[in-house]
Amino acid sequence: MKTRDKIIKGARDYLLREGQAGFTVRAIAAEAGVNQGLVHHYFGSKENLITELIDIEAERPFAKLKGDIAGKQPQEIISLVLKTFFLNQEFVNLLLEFINLAQHSDVVKIKVKSIMKSRKAFISSVLGIEDPVDKTVLVGGIFGIVLQSKVLDAIDIEISVQRLLSKLG
Repeated sequence: MKTRDKIIKGARDYLLREGQAGFTVRAIAAEAGVNQGLVHHYFGSKENLITELIDIEAERPFAKLKGDIAGKQPQEIISLVLKTFFLNQEFVNLLLEFINLAQHSDVVKIKVKSIMKSRKAFISSVLGIEDPVDKTVLVGGIFGIVLQSKVLDAIDIEISVQRLLSKLG
């Protein structure tokens, strides 16, 4: 594995295991098994590494999803979106960590906002939702449902999202 890829994997693994607390260049380098100077060499800063990690982690499932939804009915699309993003606990955990990291860095905040905005546009367009307020309610509602499911065991994400969609209907 190339050094650059080791660093990205190290940052990802650290975030999944430890969260954003203690997420430093030193911790990332140790996780990746490389010298701290190499993190700076390849990325320039921790923020640049985070934004690249966000791009990678947000694009991988998204690229697959785009191919999977071709010719599908809205109900199937919703199910695929949920499975790809919101029922994937690893993805949800990383997303929450990215949101936490965005609170401490304008560079990361801009990247997170950009990804969220593009996903909101995509999800609402494939579901035929035009109204800007409905788009916000849909994506905010889905995020809220997912967050609650992390704490409350009895929440069925798919049924809850279906109910939300029927209310927007």
